[in-house]
Amino acid sequence: MNILAHRDLLRIERPHRIVLHVHLQRRPIEPAALEKFVDSQVREGTYRSREAAIVAAVSHQKRRSEQLAWLQSEIQKGLNSGPTGELDIENVIRRGRRRVAARARRARS
Repeated sequence: MNILAHRDLLRIERPHRIVLHVHLQRRPIEPAALEKFVDSQVREGTYRSREAAIVAAVSHQKRRSEQLAWLQSEIQKGLNSGPTGELDIENVIRRGRRRVAARARRARS
């Protein structure tokens, strides 16, 4: 099992299994479009200055990178936790319906 991350792509590979690609960015944004957007945000009062907008963007990217690192870590923990069993979806649905019914009975009493 390999988890590979590169700026805007998360790739999860398992030997002889499906490869999952998660694209984290749709398309590159032109610098002129970014400048225009930042200027409009400053004009609208969302940010006090261009610098404040840039600080907010960098802070957001830092949080996003931390979240991605956490997600990769959690995925890897799950994959390292051992072999998985068969998933019987009908059994999962039955158990869920029983739990919902039991909650409803307790709420009525």
